[in-house]
Amino acid sequence: MRKFITKLLSLDLIVGSLKLTKEGIKNAHTNERVEVETFAEALSRLGVVGDANIKDFLESKYKSLRKIFYMHVLCLASIILYMCYQNIYQDASVKMMLLYLPMLFIFMVNAITYSFRCYQIRIRKTGAEIGGRLKDFIHLPSEWFPLKIK
Repeated sequence: MRKFITKLLSLDLIVGSLKLTKEGIKNAHTNERVEVETFAEALSRLGVVGDANIKDFLESKYKSLRKIFYMHVLCLASIILYMCYQNIYQDASVKMMLLYLPMLFIFMVNAITYSFRCYQIRIRKTGAEIGGRLKDFIHLPSEWFPLKIK
């Protein structure tokens, strides 16, 4: 159960992001140039070699990320529907509605994160290669909901 909750809230990703942010701030103060890791280097770091292995690995990773994305979207939709139900039929207070905002925010951010990772797998580029921006991803609404890897 603990593993499920950790996976659902993406606590390991949050801790990893905080560590990377701390490391990035430390590197920014020392003015060291950080090397950009390419997609091929990331795959070799993960120990995936050979065209067949890479294709299988990326397909399985894409499917698992897509599944987690839709799980977050389902949770997000469920919370919104429950909020509407409480507001319409149970006359919930504003304080009660405000309690759901952090959960909505967490599920929305995680859904966007997993969708962006699926996009990275589809175009086979890391975030640093894309430029570290979500500009291309945001301007392509067809990529927001991952369907299948091409």
